[in-house]
Amino acid sequence: MASVDRIINEAHNVLSGQLAVEIALTYGDQVVFPTTVQIDEVASPRRLFPGWREDVLVISIENQDVCAWGISLGGQRVGAVVVGGDRTRLTFWCGTR
Repeated sequence: MASVDRIINEAHNVLSGQLAVEIALTYGDQVVFPTTVQIDEVASPRRLFPGWREDVLVISIENQDVCAWGISLGGQRVGAVVVGGDRTRLTFWCGTR
């Protein structure tokens, strides 16, 4: 859990509430973090990142509710930015940064 807390704290340092709102308004996304700390868990039946093998801190959800952006909370790619979708078809593609 210490690793998860560290990632959340680091994300708060980088992504302020104001910046998140500005990004969301620009792209029409739904802001999740930092207003809400939502963890997308591997075992969730309504997974935002289907196929990703680690829990993810959700940053935003795309305006058409297809893609989601988050930060990986475990495994070898802990801290990586994850972009996942097509959520409407429960298929998965992702990119990490």
